Amino acid sequence: MIHSKKYTLRLLDWLKGIVVSCGTVALMAIYNVIIESGTISIADWKQYAKIGIMAIIAYLGKNFLTNSEGKLASEPKAEIK
Repeated sequence: MIHSKKYTLRLLDWLKGIVVSCGTVALMAIYNVIIESGTISIADWKQYAKIGIMAIIAYLGKNFLTNSEGKLASEPKAEIK
């Protein structure tokens, strides 16, 4: 397994971020069609693009600030004896 350091992004992080973003947009479009209006307009796609961008920023931000174990602190804590 490839371990990534804190404050780094790998290609896989970008690919997963794109998948999360596309999934978020797809779910929002489905929700809009089923629950809200039944159709999708150009204005809706502009909103979906904003949501997709925010989703990828949030995912990449989380990966940038954590190590491969998902922990914010990259240095181990000293043991108290």
